[in-house]
Amino acid sequence: MMKLNSCWALAVIVAGMAVSAPTEGSESPDAKIVEVTVYADRARVTRSATFRVPAGPSIVEIRGLTTSLDDHTVEVSGQSSSQITIRGVDVRQEFLAGNASPRTAEVQQQLDTLLDQKRALDAQVAILDARQLFFKSLSSGIGHSDKGIQDVDDVKRIYDFYLSGVTEVSSAMLDLQGKQRSLELEIDRAKRELSGLSQQKAARKVSISVEAVEAANLTITLRYIVPDASWEPIYDARVTTANGSVLLAYNAYVHQKTGEEWDGVKLSVSTARPGANGQLPELSPDYVNWAAPP
Repeated sequence: MMKLNSCWALAVIVAGMAVSAPTEGSESPDAKIVEVTVYADRARVTRSATFRVPAGPSIVEIRGLTTSLDDHTVEVSGQSSSQITIRGVDVRQEFLAGNASPRTAEVQQQLDTLLDQKRALDAQVAILDARQLFFKSLSSGIGHSDKGIQDVDDVKRIYDFYLSGVTEVSSAMLDLQGKQRSLELEIDRAKRELSGLSQQKAARKVSISVEAVEAANLTITLRYIVPDASWEPIYDARVTTANGSVLLAYNAYVHQKTGEEWDGVKLSVSTARPGANGQLPELSPDYVNWAAPP
């Protein structure tokens, strides 16, 4: 059990501690990313949120975190002008509702519109199929009538009508088939994107159990390590021919596939190689022996 009092700062390193359900009160602040430090093969993400906690026990839930974060590297620190006790921290996986992502709802609406368009095209194709069947029966009926067709002009008029109708139907059918193919590609793309979004419904949640003597403002800072991030140095050399001076600029190119947005945050790079909870890596021994006689 640790306390925050008179603007003291508290840091808790999570190591699988369980959090008991509070008797009352629950907060879900929006902890935005404020700082990221990128290492050779990972990154340290810092989130912060300021909110008001009620008097007595309550739980603070920071939700929507990437599933790739390392549970053993989660650190929570807090600052408040009042006495607040942090009783525990827990990291769990949660599954978001299907409509939690605005993009999911947008893609679903696009897919519904595309499917409506497909049904309309299918109806037009059915009408053209019926017209084709009519002209086919018309052509097979010519010359099979009991009375026959005596007037050559009548034959010519019927043939011209048949030829014009068949040409119109064939042209319209080709146009609809091209639209159907394009529509099928768009429907397939929307379905694949929707499937990908549905696979991203899982997220991490950090639950912080707190107890305050009185209602007060609390600033929570959350830090954790994520993989799938790295950086590489980039050098830009420019030579001034007039005086022979060389300007060497040193920059960094950052790669990340963490699933988080790092726009507008304080970003820095480091050559350090942090370990989980500051633990030293296990070294592989090398065994030596006397050389065998020749």
